[in-house]
Amino acid sequence: MADPASVLAYIGRQPIFDAKRRTYAHQLLYRSSAANAASIDDEDDATRVLVEHALFQFGVERLLAGRPALVHMGASFLRSGLYRALPPDQLLLELLADVDADEESRALAIAARAAGYRVALDDVVHVAQATSPDLLAIADIVKVDVSALAPDELVPTIRTLRALAPNAMVLAERVEEVEQFRRAADAGFELFQGYFFARPEVLARGSRSLSSGAAMALISEVQQPDLSMRRLEQLVLSDATLAYRLLSLVNSGLVGLSNRVDSVYHALVLLGADRVRQLATLITLASQPRANAELVALGVTRAGMARTLHRAPGGKDEAYTVGLLSVLDAVFQIPMTELVAELPLPPDVSRALVERSGPLGSLLDAIAAYERGDLAELERLRPGELAGFIRAYTEAVKWADQLRAQLAAGAA
Repeated sequence: MADPASVLAYIGRQPIFDAKRRTYAHQLLYRSSAANAASIDDEDDATRVLVEHALFQFGVERLLAGRPALVHMGASFLRSGLYRALPPDQLLLELLADVDADEESRALAIAARAAGYRVALDDVVHVAQATSPDLLAIADIVKVDVSALAPDELVPTIRTLRALAPNAMVLAERVEEVEQFRRAADAGFELFQGYFFARPEVLARGSRSLSSGAAMALISEVQQPDLSMRRLEQLVLSDATLAYRLLSLVNSGLVGLSNRVDSVYHALVLLGADRVRQLATLITLASQPRANAELVALGVTRAGMARTLHRAPGGKDEAYTVGLLSVLDAVFQIPMTELVAELPLPPDVSRALVERSGPLGSLLDAIAAYERGDLAELERLRPGELAGFIRAYTEAVKWADQLRAQLAAGAA
């Protein structure tokens, strides 16, 4: 298969100023081209790509020069837990003020703040009616759309926010002209954002796409319950793009190291298993088209079933691998023969995926028959085992639900 093509990665950056018109922070924005606009079909996809570009393509230090930045995310991205790939000391989680309409999301926002992540609330207008007191109490920045307020509403809004969000800086957004800025500053706003100061600049940087084989192997390995850093090191070293992104992250200063890290294995150990899982998921999904997360979750369900239902005393890991990789020809839109050729898989795993032959291939056929409700075919392949398949499926779905939420796509 051809090497991954070089492409351009884009990111928008808009300064946020203080009352003396000094740059206090930046807003990072998803951009898909050099135009200062973005066509977004899926908010979570856009956030994943934005975060991946900020962390790996540009580098947070290069983008921000030591200043904090706001990254907008929807409730389902928050629910996914992928925000934990972000460095909490430099990036603020920007949430819509009405995130509390979902009680679970409100609780997750409070938990993220307790874990050290700063929170910015966006689109605050009528404070008492739209925003939870719980969220206002933990907010570090509260953004108020001053274009939606009459001049005589500015001071009362500030007073209310001072009482409800005593620890927050209050930001006037959508400041379009000098008179708006003056009125907001006189009312007591501390931060300002809008076209009056600066339109977002669109930055571009050359990037190499992650190969389908590397992405497939990576997401397979990080879902293993007993994640092996040595095995993960081998996978990372098999793709120059992966190795570059990982080393650039740990050498960026985001993990508090005093010396440069030149070893991939050392980098993985420093990041730790949980963060490696988050970053690997983010890298993989940001490099692929929409709607793949649900397919990957289906693969995880199959993997769990295969591991449970595999009858031989050994080979549970091979059964897991067959179940997980069985969907990835659909994920990457590449024939299974080509995908399997890129990976150092055992022969019985390769034959099961490509030919559906051998015990593992037969097991995969039986799982597929159960999925489509073909009980006659299931009985032919695994006679008398329907009850076992039901139990295995129930357990595997519970396990896959965690990944489905983590991928933040198509969550029920």
